[in-house]
Parts: sequence; structure tokens; C-alpha cells
Amino acid sequence: MSKLINETATVESLSGGLLLIHHSQSWDNDFSMGGDLVCEATAAHWLADHVEVATSDSWDTPDVDQDLPPDHFRIYSRGGEHGEDINVNIHNHRDPAVPRGQVYALSGISLAAAMKIVAQLRTLKPQ
Repeated sequence: MSKLINETATVESLSGGLLLIHHSQSWDNDFSMGGDLVCEATAAHWLADHVEVATSDSWDTPDVDQDLPPDHFRIYSRGGEHGEDINVNIHNHRDPAVPRGQVYALSGISLAAAMKIVAQLRTLKPQ
């Protein structure tokens, strides 16, 4: 089984009242994955609350499917029911009619990296 050797998670403010969440992973088999998620900065504290719930050490944490126009979030955790690591997934189907509107998906985020995202989101001033 491959082993995770490096994982990063960052949150930064973009112009136009947007946030960028970046996540990346490097594995010992030379596999890398990750990506970016863009959303309205006004969603920062809501997002922090729901990502934090998804990091609970339980395989039966409820999924979140929430419309916060122009963003539509789906946040869920998977794993744990057979002893494997739990990971968090954050998707945003951002309205294509707005700046940076597209579908974003951050998948397989470790609990530690998800909590780093939560902490960084909480440092932002509410919009």
C-alpha cells in the first residue's frame, strides 16, 4: 500500500471577495494529487464549521449538501468503517455565470490537513 509522504493545505484571499483553498498530496509511489477550490469569502466561517464536523473520528458523520449562492457545497467524510483512515471531501459547484464559476473538488483530505483548512478559515474576518 502506498504511503503519504507530504500533504499541504492553504487558504488565501483573492480579489473580488473570493477565497482559494489549495490542497496537495505526494505519495511514495510518485503519485501526486490535489487541486484548488474557489468560493465566496462570505462562506469562510460556515465552511469552517462544516469541514470541522466532517473531521469527527466517526465513519457515520452526515453529509452536507448546501446551496449558498453562487456556491453550492457538498462536504462529506469517507473511510473508517473498516479501519482505514477517514478523509474529508469538499466540493463546490460554483455558478458558471460568476467569476471563477466552475465545479471544484478537493478529495481525500486527511483529518489533519482538513483541520489546518478549518484553522485558516477561522482566522479570516467575517464578511
